[in-house]
Amino acid sequence: REFMWYNCKCKRKINSNLKVWYIMKNTIIKSILAVILGLVIGIFSKWGDVMSGDNVISYFGLISTGLVIWLAIGTLLILKSKNRKEFSIIYSLFMISMLISYYLFSATVVKYLYTRIIIFWIVIFIVALILGNIIFSKRHTRLFRLLFVLASIIFLIYDAIEINGIQLQVVIPELLLSILVLITINKSIKNNNKSE
Repeated sequence: REFMWYNCKCKRKINSNLKVWYIMKNTIIKSILAVILGLVIGIFSKWGDVMSGDNVISYFGLISTGLVIWLAIGTLLILKSKNRKEFSIIYSLFMISMLISYYLFSATVVKYLYTRIIIFWIVIFIVALILGNIIFSKRHTRLFRLLFVLASIIFLIYDAIEINGIQLQVVIPELLLSILVLITINKSIKNNNKSE
């Protein structure tokens, strides 16, 4: 009997350790992908800002200048993260690598660096990280969906008026991106309701 009890206890410990390893491995993979994606998006965002002409890179520069794309990325990271800690790690790695590559490209290739803009995006990053952690527990709720819709509308209007002007080639993709994220939120709510 004592051997069976010990054997059971060992199996639980092994299963527990395997679960922890799986979660860590998953977080490490997501972290590496977040850094790579951040680096790529940072470079293409700045490159698109300065590239003239009618091409995909300059078009991406226009879209990435607005706030909607960053709201969409942050929302997707909240939805796909297992817990607050994973969200904080992945979001931070993504944003830090994106900001570093953007401003390194800006300083070395474009020879343009504006301190106020850097400070603005660092503040946006910190505020978004805090807000993401505050609303994380609500990510599978109608409240989360409502907050996303309100933020999307506000950012779409702000982007259209203040940042890009009312350019349909920017407004339409931002609107479509918001709709795609909204569909993802709805699926998340539906899946969460099924599992309860």
